[in-house]
Amino acid sequence: VVSWFVFFFCFLFFFFLMIRRPPRSTLFPYTTLFRSLYLQDNINIGNTLMPTVGVRYDKHNIYGSSTTFQIASAYLIHSTNTKLRASYATGFKAPSLYQLYSGFGDKNLKAEEVKGFDAGVEQHLFSGTASVSASYYNNKYINMIDYDNAAFKYNNIGEATSEGVEIEAKITPVPNFYIKGFYTYLKTEDKAAKKELLRRPKHKFGISASTTFNKLQFSLDMLYVGKRYDNDFSTWPAKRITLKDFTKIDISVSTNILKNTEVFARIDNLTDQDYEYVFGYGTPGRSFFSGIRLKY
Repeated sequence: VVSWFVFFFCFLFFFFLMIRRPPRSTLFPYTTLFRSLYLQDNINIGNTLMPTVGVRYDKHNIYGSSTTFQIASAYLIHSTNTKLRASYATGFKAPSLYQLYSGFGDKNLKAEEVKGFDAGVEQHLFSGTASVSASYYNNKYINMIDYDNAAFKYNNIGEATSEGVEIEAKITPVPNFYIKGFYTYLKTEDKAAKKELLRRPKHKFGISASTTFNKLQFSLDMLYVGKRYDNDFSTWPAKRITLKDFTKIDISVSTNILKNTEVFARIDNLTDQDYEYVFGYGTPGRSFFSGIRLKY
């Protein structure tokens, strides 16, 4: 009964979205109406095979209807404590109002479409106190929306791809202490230009550690981001440059002074690194934060 009630409520909500008028602004008179319905089912077969199936229906007043889906599954080998997993999915993304109607927009933009799959394995070791996992993923984008620095507006990249490998490991050698790390290798390509996509590092890895001592919780996070390409718009025409790699370290400490009250302090960018995620956009130097969290 509860399940049918939830389904009926979702149906009424979706119907309301179908008939409601989109909000309007006197300063920016352009509007789009975007409605979606998403259904998903998670299945557990003997706590061994765990498939998931999801379907999404989108209706856009400019780009019409689109149906996308996801199929994923995990298989657990109990004798070795090994998990195998894989998924395949499709996606749809309409251009934003800014990409369509701003001074840098293009009303003729096409919607983005993507198809992707991934597969991986996760292995638990030493009675569950350690784990290691590895995954491969591959995505293909059709009509990816990006900024054209030569035309000073957004356009569609006919086809782009990204693929890579992710490796993660975690170990808890003693109670109340863990350390984990990850490494990501990413390869991208704009098929038309035969170039790598912007702002996507080929190499990235990080290490995190946390421990609790006398009710104090200490954490350390280190992130390395490799070199990647970006555009320098201070010249005409804009030229492709390489953003330097960087390593960022954050530390924090917290404790519960009462049952529902936590005091915390943290330092971001401990070594005061000078770095940029986007060329020309500054990022904070060494920063200190402290405060109190109330949980009820």
